[in-house]
Amino acid sequence: MIEIEVTAAFSGDRVDKVVSTLSGVNRARVGEAIDSGLVSINGEAVVKASKRVLEGDVVVVDIDLDAPLFVLSGDGSVPFEVVHEDADVLVVYKPAGVVVHPGTGAHSGTLVHGLLHRYPELIELAVGDRDLRPGIVHRIDKGTSGLLMVARTKASTDALIAQLSAHTVERRYLALAWGRFESRAGMIDAS
Repeated sequence: MIEIEVTAAFSGDRVDKVVSTLSGVNRARVGEAIDSGLVSINGEAVVKASKRVLEGDVVVVDIDLDAPLFVLSGDGSVPFEVVHEDADVLVVYKPAGVVVHPGTGAHSGTLVHGLLHRYPELIELAVGDRDLRPGIVHRIDKGTSGLLMVARTKASTDALIAQLSAHTVERRYLALAWGRFESRAGMIDAS
């Protein structure tokens, strides 16, 4: 458990920032604690990480710093389709609605959980900055369907990341549009 009395220097700051700065706990973990109802200000549960604190507020975080934030395990109920498989790489089709890897708000039911069910050896790639993303070298948004490359070895992880960074991997997107366009070709420069 962490208890923090807010000083004038932090008055008006977001609660997640204050807790992270003063406790050394990363903001993702603080956000997870807030989402789980484990953070209170003056005895009242915090429901939003953006809640502002005031000088004199007492913030309590009921968090076990030694416990893992997320547990990676297999989940056979996660939908995905293997399009290509060899000893080094998988290419999988991720349907819309599936989150690629665990993070704040997505503790289970991610593509990673589904992959670990079918390919439990991928857990060996869960080290360091890749601990929640074993095999994942790129992602697509939850609401987007499409193909993802998944590395099966450390060597293929490094090679795929290097290729993506060098932009030597070609990506193609298909979008459906309704209506008439003034031009048959062009560029959309927006999100």
